[in-house]
Amino acid sequence: MINRRAATRALSAAAVTGTALLDALEGWLQPASAEDKPRHRGRLGERDLNALEATARAFRTWDHQYGGGLRRKAILGQLSEVAAALEEHQRAPIERRLYGVMAQLAGSAATMAWDAGQQRRAQDYYRVALRAAHAAGDTHFGANVLAGMARQMLYVNHPQDALELVRLAQDGVRTSAGPRLRAMLHTREAWAYAAMGRHAAFHRATRHAEDALSSAGRTATRRSP
Repeated sequence: MINRRAATRALSAAAVTGTALLDALEGWLQPASAEDKPRHRGRLGERDLNALEATARAFRTWDHQYGGGLRRKAILGQLSEVAAALEEHQRAPIERRLYGVMAQLAGSAATMAWDAGQQRRAQDYYRVALRAAHAAGDTHFGANVLAGMARQMLYVNHPQDALELVRLAQDGVRTSAGPRLRAMLHTREAWAYAAMGRHAAFHRATRHAEDALSSAGRTATRRSP
């Protein structure tokens, strides 16, 4: 569970690599536990959540189109509001969706920080996004967050860490990932092998990615009218 204080601590923590990073992320494979301490009753409803989710999607679109800058400050303000709402006792479906919004916002903040050259800060936001995705029960988004972290590790020349992050993502969605998600993770895996000079493993991972994409194409063809 994440409250505003926990989110703040995570955002200000120093970035790490190697065992300290990977061991701290292993918990994403375990079921999220409920928090039983008393909290104020929340008042968010369906309309409020729809608006928050639309805002999170808009921020992600901004990120894809324009990168960081002032938009990251707007995301952080929204992230603080969501964390404050999670300190209250929302109804279970509302709370899960709130965590999903937090994951989306923190993921956008991570990529915007990366675009601005703030690698350590980006890693902190990724960690918040992963914890929030875990609390939301959204393993697919969590796998995408780990893939983003893996790409960052490749950028800072830590391919072994990148490979372990991809494997952690694959373990989390092994029985639920669709072909496109599998293809993306195999592609990140191939990048890590290439950076390590493991040519045979690179080609093997690339074939797995191609097979997954072919499977996605066949599925789309079967579903066409």
